[in-house]
Amino acid sequence: MELKQLAYFKCAAEYEHMTKAATRLGVAQPFLSKTIAALEEELGVELFDHVGRGIRLNQNGDFFYKRISEILKSLDSTCDELKKMSHDSGKTVEIASNMGLYISWLLSYFRKQAPDIHITYSTVGRDQLVEMARNKTVDFVLSSPLLEVADLETRLLMNEECPIIYPPGHWLAKADHVRLRDLAGETFVGLKKGYSLREESDRFFAVAGIEPRYAVEVSDHRIMWELVKSGCGLAFSSFTTLITDPVLRENYKVVNDPPCYGTVGLSYRKDKKQDDIFDQFTGMTTQFFKGLKRDSQLSKEGRKLR
Repeated sequence: MELKQLAYFKCAAEYEHMTKAATRLGVAQPFLSKTIAALEEELGVELFDHVGRGIRLNQNGDFFYKRISEILKSLDSTCDELKKMSHDSGKTVEIASNMGLYISWLLSYFRKQAPDIHITYSTVGRDQLVEMARNKTVDFVLSSPLLEVADLETRLLMNEECPIIYPPGHWLAKADHVRLRDLAGETFVGLKKGYSLREESDRFFAVAGIEPRYAVEVSDHRIMWELVKSGCGLAFSSFTTLITDPVLRENYKVVNDPPCYGTVGLSYRKDKKQDDIFDQFTGMTTQFFKGLKRDSQLSKEGRKLR
């Protein structure tokens, strides 16, 4: 008997409908039905009665459900205790973010500086970041734009330029000054809603009073770059990241009106215990983004900024 079988059985019992339970679990309805049937065969008893298009626990199922619920609750409690033990030992940092641009660099930097600390990382939408921080699901959240929430403390890590990138041969190459409203008729490529750069881009467009026309929306900024280079449209990018691409660092324009700057922030609960691991993580994260900002500034000064 597998733990997954028990979890699937519990979900089916609570929804009293195979299709609804399957949707909740993210599996196909026939697969869920086969899983329940295999469990019943292993136990040697039927657990459900069929009522119309739904299902309902019979006497056997009701008894099994109550016992299984106790077991699963105990298992969850045990896992929580193990996580707490790991936290108390000061060896784990749990992070969530809606960004993809800097995370791999940050985690690599952190691992080099503190190899004894285990890191868990999740990419989620902006709304989920707030809930995860509030519910103590994670220790820290990295967000862009900044989170402005009453019970969270937020530190500004970076405020940097977000230029427009364009494909080689585009008319923007000959433009001296760029206003965002001059691009109202252009086609854009962007990240999906919920990602940090999309949030910032939509904010810029709103300030300029224009509705962007997105041709393609993706979940990876590097795919977005390739789409821009192939001529699918224009896009906003952070200056720090675009300088890593040899084509795009020669094909971008700074937007003068309105000024387009993106922010990166580190947030955590205001009542979070500020111990050695807290000081270590916040200190290294701050230092990392200071280094990014310095490196990007040096890159600007090393070439004529159009």
